[in-house]
Amino acid sequence: MRAFETLARGLGRATGEVVFVGDHPSHDIAGARAAGMRAGLVERYAAPTVDLRAALENAV
Repeated sequence: MRAFETLARGLGRATGEVVFVGDHPSHDIAGARAAGMRAGLVERYAAPTVDLRAALENAV
């Protein structure tokens, strides 16, 4: 969790203002959410998302 907090601080943002996108459900997504970030999962073998804005807005 500290890594995500450090990342947000380096960006000059609170963790609640950051959307983290990662490809590992437990390391990336769970860690980011535990730190208070919204998180989106990139599925390597899924069809590409055409509307990136919509995907980021739907990140939880």
